[in-house]
Formats: sequence, C-alpha cells, structure tokens
Amino acid sequence: LAAELAVPCRIFALDLTQEASLEELSAEPVVVRYLVNAAGFGRIGMAEDIGAATTGRMIALNCRAAAELTERALPYMERGSRVLEIASCAAFQPIPYLAAYAATKAFLLRYSRALAAEVAAYLRQYYPENPRAHKGIVLACLARTFLEQRPMHPQAAARWRETAGGYVCPQHGGA
Repeated sequence: LAAELAVPCRIFALDLTQEASLEELSAEPVVVRYLVNAAGFGRIGMAEDIGAATTGRMIALNCRAAAELTERALPYMERGSRVLEIASCAAFQPIPYLAAYAATKAFLLRYSRALAAEVAAYLRQYYPENPRAHKGIVLACLARTFLEQRPMHPQAAARWRETAGGYVCPQHGGA
C-alpha cells in the first residue's frame, strides 16, 4: 500500500490490543499528518453467547486502542493534520444482539466529539493571535448509515423481523 501512495507513508502491522504494539508506535518520533482509526470488530448474538472474553477484546480494540492511538499521535500532529475515527450507525442507539459493539461505537463517537472540542479550545488558548487556530487539527468521526452499508445476506435477514421497537430475532427470544 505504501508504494502505491503519492506521499510518504509508514504501514504498521500490529496487534492493537497489545500494549507492546502501542509502545512500538510511540517509539518513532514522526510528524503525523493523517491518523485513520479503522481497526475494530463486532459479534452478533446474545451477550451471554458472545462471552466476556470476546467482549473484552472488542472493547480493547474498538475503544481503548483507538483512544490511545489518537492521544499518542496528537503530540506529533501539526496544523492541518487530521484524525478520522471510524464508527458505525450502531453508535446512535442501543441495538439488541449487538450490545457491546454498539456501545463501543457510541464511545468512539462521543470520545471523538469531546476530543475535537478539547483540541479546538487548546489551540484557541495557546494561539490566540490566530483566529483560525481552532482549525489546526481536524478530528472527525465517520458513522455510516444502514443505507450505505451492504445489504444483509437474505438467509440472515430472514431471521430478523421489524417491530415497533426495532429489529428482533425470534431465534434469540425476540417475539
């Protein structure tokens, strides 16, 4: 991928749930122009079936790793740098059978919004001579809608039924 880009780029293949991987990224002082936090995963099913260990790994990757990467990168960013956190439409409401995943994406959305306000306030405080200082580092969170995502496989979709309260899966106790 790095060879195909028009700008210099470093690619790191790391397990972001491991502290050693995050330390490895912090060891190299470089200017960070773009940080795209796109790592993450989810599981569909009842929480008890998914299990605490899988839920813990999901939180470690979807929340902790994204927040730590962002905070570790900020000191190496300069005016015009950008952070893009990849969330999901699941960030906007609790979703049965995606409880932990939706919660991690809600965290990422709120974290990104709050951090963007912090960064803007910091830049205004320490660079008051520049009225556009708040536009120095851009933080954004992308949360795609259901309409933009690929349709569910017909066999999987057949298991779900729309109700007034959302979608339920009769196979997992939904009415």
